[in-house]
Amino acid sequence: MNWRKFEEELFKALMATTMVFIIGVLLVIIVTVVAKGISSLSLSMLIEPPRNAAREGGILNAILGSLYLASGATLIAFTLALPTAIYVNEYGGRSKFANYLRLSLDLLSGVPSVVFGFFGFILFVLWLSMGISLLAGMLTLAVLELPLMARSIELALSMVPSELREASYALGATKFETILNVVLHQALPGIITAVLISFARGISEAAPVLFTAQFSDFIPYSLFAPSASLPLAVYFYISYPYESARAKAYVASLILIVIVLTINVTLRALSKRFMKYIVR
Repeated sequence: MNWRKFEEELFKALMATTMVFIIGVLLVIIVTVVAKGISSLSLSMLIEPPRNAAREGGILNAILGSLYLASGATLIAFTLALPTAIYVNEYGGRSKFANYLRLSLDLLSGVPSVVFGFFGFILFVLWLSMGISLLAGMLTLAVLELPLMARSIELALSMVPSELREASYALGATKFETILNVVLHQALPGIITAVLISFARGISEAAPVLFTAQFSDFIPYSLFAPSASLPLAVYFYISYPYESARAKAYVASLILIVIVLTINVTLRALSKRFMKYIVR
């Protein structure tokens, strides 16, 4: 009996220690980035591109570049992920092809981002002759986001009760009408979550963008122009030998943290708002 009590207390202590460690690491990261970023933040930093080899100006090129890259990639990935998830969950079921597709998505989810960058460089930059460009970066990030988004949407669809589908069929609705009007409506919170999580993944990636869009001090003026991004702004500017460039890296880190935290808070708010309309 004493051993069981000791075992229980030991596991409680381990869980408490792990929780304190995780929260502590998160707080240290946030406090460090916020302290450095706030001290370097200014209006010109947000509304001007860099000038004079990053000695002057701001990081508007990286802010807009990241938004262009992540938004375009998420839109492209969504157009592929939604029908893929619908097929796997609603039509494929447990067929061999559907299981193979699930396995492929799971394997792709575990591929390092640098491999996606190499793949994007070979396929989009070289073979399809897009060159180092915003479009090549978008497509590479879309390939990276696709497995995560498709599996997340499929999970949301699978959580819709089968009784709702059967009730829809009983009322004379076709399978397509049931999916469109019942299943997707019920899975909407999960679909929104999948899209926002994928957007956060895309906007925080550096390696795929480095291979395909690289970095530029200019705001991208077309899909075939190179583009900066916030992660690469941190990577490049932090190594510059003068403080004005490192200040840009601190502000870029702060903006990334703010974006990720905003997405998480938004997910919480949307979940509470939509869950009351969901039938379980």
